[in-house]
Amino acid sequence: MRAFIALELPSPIRKQLATVSQQLQQYDQRFVNWVEPQNLHITFQFLGDISASHLPDIEQIITENCADLNTLQLSLPVLQLVPAAKPRVLWVNYQSKSNDLIKAQHRMNDAIASLGYKLDRKPLVFHVTLARIKAALQPALIDTVMKYKINHTSFSPDKLTLFKSILKPQGPIYQPLFSLTL
Repeated sequence: MRAFIALELPSPIRKQLATVSQQLQQYDQRFVNWVEPQNLHITFQFLGDISASHLPDIEQIITENCADLNTLQLSLPVLQLVPAAKPRVLWVNYQSKSNDLIKAQHRMNDAIASLGYKLDRKPLVFHVTLARIKAALQPALIDTVMKYKINHTSFSPDKLTLFKSILKPQGPIYQPLFSLTL
């Protein structure tokens, strides 16, 4: 099964980002796939295809390495087109003053890799994807994104969740398999 681990957003943050997305969808963007509000999250680690037999091990690894992350604060949200030259993604980027989450991810990745999985080792970027871009954007949308200010200042993620990702033609369905309350 295709799986990933994500930081879930508190309801007020999810609602605000869904509103931001709706405001930006007013532009005629036939080549933009907008993320459904219920799918908004911060990817902590993409696992790829995993065996159902490893679910108990992965749940234990998450619990052992992430149970003490209850003071995590994410702040300074910025709406960005990534990469800047030929954008493929529209996301909200966050900053953290603490390295605790990055350290926990490294420990967790090492433990999951010991189960035989090759994980992506890209640096962790705290971001919520709002849209995936398939072609050049209209200048009006680019201009709006560059000027847009997100109203909230900081928040603490609610949960760290292991999701099963089911890919469908109309968009992905994320099914929670295990959650750790932060």
